[in-house]
Amino acid sequence: MSDDASTTEAGRPRPGDERGDGAADGSDAGWATRLVGAVPLLVLAAVTYLPLLFTKPGRVGADTKTYLYLDPGRLLHDAPFLWDPGIGLGTVTHQNIGYLWPLGPFYWVLDAAGLPDWVAQRLWLGTVLFSAGAGVLYLLRSLHWDVLPPRRVTGAWATRRWDLGLIVAALAYALSPYLLAYAARLSVILLPWAALPWLVALTARALRHGGWRHPALFALVVLTVGAINATSLILVGLGPLLWVVWAVFFEREVRFKAALGAVLRIGVLTVLTSLWWIAGLAIQGSFGIPILRYTETYQAVAVTSSAPELLRGLGYWFFYGNDKFGRWILPSIGYMSWGAPLSYGLPILAFVSALVTRFRHRAFFVLLIGVGVVVGIGGHPYADPSPAGRIFRDFTNLDAGLAFRSTARAVPLIVLGTAVLLGAGVNALGRALPRLALPAGLLAVFLVLANMPATWGGNLVDRNLDRAEDVPAYWHEAAAALDAGDHATRVLELPGTDFAAYRWGTTVDPITPGLMDRPYVARELIPYGSHPSANLLNALDRPLQEDTLDTDAVAPIARLLGVGDVVLRSDLAYERYRTPRPRATYRLMNTTPGLGAPLGFGSADPPNRARPSLPLIDQVELGTDPELPEPTPVAVYPVENPEPIIRAVPQDRPMLLAGDGDGLVEAAAAGLVDVNQAIFYSGTLEDEPEALQARLDDDAELVVTDSNRKRARRWSAVRENEGYTERAGEEPLVDDPGDNRLQVFPDASDDAFTVTDQRGATISATRYGNPITYTPGDRAAQAMDGDPETAWRVGAFSEVEGERLEIELDEPLTTDRLSLLQPQSGIRNRSITGVQLRFDDGDPVDVTLDQTSLSGEGQVVDVGERTFSHLTIEITADSVGARVKYTGLSPVGFAEIGLGDVTVDELIRPPTDLLEAAGAGSIDHPLSFLFSRQRTNPAEPVRTDEEEAMDRIIDLPVGRSFSLGGTARISAQAPDEVVDALVGLPGADEGGVTARSSAHLAGKLGARASSAVDGDPTTAWESPYETPQGAWVEYTVAAPTTVDHLDLQVVADAHHSLSTQLTISADGGAPTTVDLPAIERGEDLGAIVDVPVTFDPLEGSTFRITLSRVDPLLTQDWYGDAPLPLPVGLAEVGLPGVRVGTADEQVSDECRTDLLTVAGDPVAVRVVGTSADAVARRPLDVEPCGPERDLTLADGESVLRTAPGNETGLDVDDLQLHSLAGGDPGLDATPHAPGPAVTVDHEGFVDADLTVTDPQAPFWLVLGQSWNPGWTASVSGDGGGDLGAPTLVNGYANGWLVSPAADGGDLSIHLEWTPQRAVWLAMGLSGLGVLACLVLLVVDPRRRRAIGAEADADAADPGMRPTWSNPLAGIDRPARPVVALGAAAAALLLTAAFSGLVWGVLAGVCTLAALRWSWGLPLVRLGAVLAFAGAAGYITLSQMIRHYPADFDWPVRFAATNWPVLLGVALLLIATLIDVAVARRVPGSDEAPVPTGTSDEGSAPSAR
Repeated sequence: MSDDASTTEAGRPRPGDERGDGAADGSDAGWATRLVGAVPLLVLAAVTYLPLLFTKPGRVGADTKTYLYLDPGRLLHDAPFLWDPGIGLGTVTHQNIGYLWPLGPFYWVLDAAGLPDWVAQRLWLGTVLFSAGAGVLYLLRSLHWDVLPPRRVTGAWATRRWDLGLIVAALAYALSPYLLAYAARLSVILLPWAALPWLVALTARALRHGGWRHPALFALVVLTVGAINATSLILVGLGPLLWVVWAVFFEREVRFKAALGAVLRIGVLTVLTSLWWIAGLAIQGSFGIPILRYTETYQAVAVTSSAPELLRGLGYWFFYGNDKFGRWILPSIGYMSWGAPLSYGLPILAFVSALVTRFRHRAFFVLLIGVGVVVGIGGHPYADPSPAGRIFRDFTNLDAGLAFRSTARAVPLIVLGTAVLLGAGVNALGRALPRLALPAGLLAVFLVLANMPATWGGNLVDRNLDRAEDVPAYWHEAAAALDAGDHATRVLELPGTDFAAYRWGTTVDPITPGLMDRPYVARELIPYGSHPSANLLNALDRPLQEDTLDTDAVAPIARLLGVGDVVLRSDLAYERYRTPRPRATYRLMNTTPGLGAPLGFGSADPPNRARPSLPLIDQVELGTDPELPEPTPVAVYPVENPEPIIRAVPQDRPMLLAGDGDGLVEAAAAGLVDVNQAIFYSGTLEDEPEALQARLDDDAELVVTDSNRKRARRWSAVRENEGYTERAGEEPLVDDPGDNRLQVFPDASDDAFTVTDQRGATISATRYGNPITYTPGDRAAQAMDGDPETAWRVGAFSEVEGERLEIELDEPLTTDRLSLLQPQSGIRNRSITGVQLRFDDGDPVDVTLDQTSLSGEGQVVDVGERTFSHLTIEITADSVGARVKYTGLSPVGFAEIGLGDVTVDELIRPPTDLLEAAGAGSIDHPLSFLFSRQRTNPAEPVRTDEEEAMDRIIDLPVGRSFSLGGTARISAQAPDEVVDALVGLPGADEGGVTARSSAHLAGKLGARASSAVDGDPTTAWESPYETPQGAWVEYTVAAPTTVDHLDLQVVADAHHSLSTQLTISADGGAPTTVDLPAIERGEDLGAIVDVPVTFDPLEGSTFRITLSRVDPLLTQDWYGDAPLPLPVGLAEVGLPGVRVGTADEQVSDECRTDLLTVAGDPVAVRVVGTSADAVARRPLDVEPCGPERDLTLADGESVLRTAPGNETGLDVDDLQLHSLAGGDPGLDATPHAPGPAVTVDHEGFVDADLTVTDPQAPFWLVLGQSWNPGWTASVSGDGGGDLGAPTLVNGYANGWLVSPAADGGDLSIHLEWTPQRAVWLAMGLSGLGVLACLVLLVVDPRRRRAIGAEADADAADPGMRPTWSNPLAGIDRPARPVVALGAAAAALLLTAAFSGLVWGVLAGVCTLAALRWSWGLPLVRLGAVLAFAGAAGYITLSQMIRHYPADFDWPVRFAATNWPVLLGVALLLIATLIDVAVARRVPGSDEAPVPTGTSDEGSAPSAR
């Protein structure tokens, strides 16, 4: 047999001429035929590249890593290092090593070639799409797709037009909607999708042909696509694995032994070439922060992964998401509206094609669909999954399982199956009806293109995720200035943000580290570094986000972090994630002690303002001084007296702090943090008593804080993400998948945490607040605290039925009634209408709540006299009923639950571990208690303070005395007249004016009633938001007077509503109503308009002016998106002769005994500060006064309490108690001596060489990077050696205790992050593996012996020739009952496992019918299509009729369709497998298996 013969002995065309068209004869016709054969690739290239190159020229999408565009060379240089000292205070990188290939080199080459970033980005995405489609062509040709008769029989054109099926299959895969979920943001995730058909094809070739060439190609493909996201690779890897199973056990085209050899060859080469990134993943898992815990939860992922969505190539949660700027993926709107019919129609056509065509391997592609759907669904629906889904859902509670949470990344299996079936349908139709071949093929191409409008509509670069080609010049200038600074220190960027969204564009990643080489740190949504370093960074940034930051803490913490410069980025699109407002933050930073004068970059004109579609005109905005200066886009603040990242501090007099990062920030604000002092957390050392005792022996200073609270933590935002303080030993009533706490002290007991001690009763709730953020002010205990203004609230944005409270009384209670009062404050447009009560283990009592539960003392419920210790209150109904979305609806709950005189007294117990360890010896150490009230910015509309007052348990092992200090603020809830008195404005009883109001603008004391009678039109009384109509101001004067007019001045600008009618009354008498004339708004903010008002004379001493009618100016509520009326502003009421005086310069400093008690005894204190600071709610000093200025506490428990600010007018926010060693009051101000000088001789990413100059005493060497067990330190020379594992020091860093050399002199110390060694080894081995694969592509040691068998195998392979089949044909003869019953049982069990028992029974019955009766199989085929088509029709019609919004909840609205569609998939599999089983009985059938060959080189049957 000649090697160059065009046909084999069997008369089949050779591989080079498989179509029999003479393509191998070298003639002109042969070249023309080859050119025509290239049409699919040319069409594919045109469709994938050209539209992208016309998409948004000059705009760079926020795809994958911003640093690919800013400096790909730097990214490539840094990528091999698994430790990055420049991010997150030092961190184990997350998959960065994967950018070594192919993404990094791709962008680096194009950048070196001078191509604009946007062009490079389009070429990258086009290449991914083209590769995906080309892979389908390669796969189908590898499987000998549509081997047609020679051209002389059919004519060349007829032959080629039948190839439209090939084009359809390639385009249907390359343009699947699947790519939309990733193309704009994470296109690198698409690489496994693009590789799937290649991997299946190479697996098939490796099995058939043997040898090493195809395994080598397989390994190189995995090398190229697998490095960034291993989960996606593993999920698409099910495709080639399924092919092996198919080829061995179903198709039987290869012997098991030969298949095992091929799989081993593939496995060995793949693991070897991919070892570099596999090692990276292993090291990340062992040494890095478990980052997956702090990204999306599986609950969020599972919501959208329903069968109908998966079958149309969707189902990934990100596709449906949005934020305040709109859709994350703009094209998603079409698939949830007008585009739904087509997107469902194409996979339905694939179902039809699967059932009406016959071709070899058809069942494999149907199996791909089935496996893809089952895997993609996973644990959907999360609340009630299938039996198998429940196992998977529970598996995601483990870190290993959570890695597979994105089950929708199995969709490529489905898409490949449907794409091939669509192409097969086109070819089968063309074979059956040649005249319809061309129009049918063109129609199919059109439908595929129409199903991806983002391609030709220019939306593959999303408008909410892009920026201009060039980053603003001021950022380059700022980066250059920072780079010119001291590289021994790092740069801290403030404020933190969820993702980097600038006014000029979105990059997702912050750009600063991509523009400079200095180490960098900033708070981001996902934590980096280690648990302690993330905790400390959060502790610094969160108060800035929530406007509770004490600026005294900033510079000390910056020095502790080795920060040399602080960057304020004021060009963020702050309204997107509700980050701090630029002007207020700029003022805050300019007044921060310890920071130098700012160096500005860029122009403050135009100012940074929220976009009109999201104006963010809220209480915070109206409470901001309009005269504050505009910040420059970037400002750099040098830190005064900065400390280097690597330094040494003395061993003696360390600080032992009971608490966590929040406590360390509190200590810094209190002036306790000294950079020359080593700081240790007692929680770190709780399980190391010897180490803790050693620190005590070093004369440690003891600090006990009320931080390290035992509380839940979510990661959905950088603010409002911490839960209430829990009780010791408290366990949640229901699982909260979003609660993922930083494990700062993973081995510590509750003694190391601050916890709640509830007395009188303990109360817990299933949930509180909303499902997105945490609002501790809504916790369960608020329902039994005796204050009707607080409440347990639940169900903001969510359903409330089934939520419950569990109340455990300290003592049994006997009563015949209880009372239920619903919330009395906040937005209330929804209420509870039914509850179920259960006393102890008794029978439930159903109660209907009426209007009396909404006000007053609440609804009294007669329950019959009973004695009980436990009460459960479960919500059974509310006023709005069940909905898919609860947008704009308030939460519900209870303000007070009346159980006799039982209330819950919540005390906060700080950590006890430190003082318990120190015992009586603690008297020999200085001791400080630092207490901070958990509070919020009162201007924030949806939050209330977790603590209205401080209630702290102090437990001393030995009595001692303390000095006392602290800070307080005027309470935002204080009545207007109380505030006036505090700043020295006399009331009516003192000859002045008493000014009151129904309420004023939240959080703005300057908006109280007296501001409207102070003679200054630049100040005003401003009503609250939401309900300006009905609000009132009231003024009482010393003597009666007569009033017949008002010289009214109103605020008439774009931020205020206008009153159109006033009601005026005197001394509570008959009111007078006055209509106001039309008022024209001014253009400037704060514009004032005079509105003279006259009326019949009124005589009295108290006058009330009510806004009886308001013309509301609406803004958009940021949280609920509902329209919200802006407040009314009265600049001057203009009551004749009524004017308040001038406030005192200082607040009243009277000695007060109503603010603080200790052990029940009042403690006299005064509040000192300026009136201006008081009205601005800046902190005022709290000082002891009276004869006893010191606080003496006995051993044992004492309770410290402050009074609620709404009772006293003052909120005590912070208290510091200081005691010297020996027990006398006071704070030891002796400075700490500096440690020995440290010179950094060499510093790399993962190592450093240091010289410590002549240390005279033991010291702590501090490596100011995130604590990580991979770091090691060793001392060179005699007496040196390994210093052991690093100790957590300074709240985040690595520390080693070093003793000086016995003979003195300098010390040489080597630092190294040792896990990097494994990376270098793995990279070397992978390099050898790649080289071996490249050699095997050319020189395959088994190739020469297998080449003949390979040719014969290709020649003998019957190929894939899709033909039309009668869908009404049943089985020719019934299966034996035992066979039919066995198959039915298998179908029942498998379907039930993934769908539930009911659907399993249906599948089993259908299987039995199909195998026993001729009408059964057609019925199964029809059922498969109707189940899917019916669900799709229901979804489409529902959408057309109801016009549901395109949002995250869209798939939830059609949750009922999941199981029928899954049944349709099961029926499709059943029908196909029965067809294949029947075909096996017909020799020569299109779906009959090929006889197994005998060659060990491969599977090729011998033709000899």
